[in-house]
Amino acid sequence: MCAKHSCGGHHSKDHPCNCKMRGFLQACLLLLVARSEGYGYTLLQDLNNFGLMQQSDIGAVYRNLRSLEDAGHIVSEWQDSESGPEKRVYRITSAGRHRLLQWKEALLENRRQIDSFLTLLENSVSQ
Repeated sequence: MCAKHSCGGHHSKDHPCNCKMRGFLQACLLLLVARSEGYGYTLLQDLNNFGLMQQSDIGAVYRNLRSLEDAGHIVSEWQDSESGPEKRVYRITSAGRHRLLQWKEALLENRRQIDSFLTLLENSVSQ
C-alpha cells in the first residue's frame, strides 16, 4: 500500500505512484455531470472513457459523488424509475462549473510540465 500518500493503492518498487491524480476522479465526475445529468450507474460506465474504472472501485465513485455534493459542486435528487427502484440523478451547480474550470487550468499546467519533462527525457535518453 502507498503509505506515503495514503492513496490506498498498491505499488511495487518498480511502479511509480500516481497519487497526485487522486482527485482526477472528481474532475471526471464533474465533467460527466456537466455534459449531462446522470445516474450513478451511468456515470460508472462513462468513467471507462477516462480509463478510470480499472483504478476506481464503485464505492470510491459514490464517495466522491457525495464529497462533490457536500462541497456544493453537484446536487442530487431521487427520481422514479420505470424499470425498478428510484434512482439518484446528479446535476452540476454553478460552483461545480467554476471548479471544473479550475481543474481545466490545473490540468493544462500539468500537461505543460509533463511535456517539458518528456522532451527533456527524450533528448537525454537519445544521446
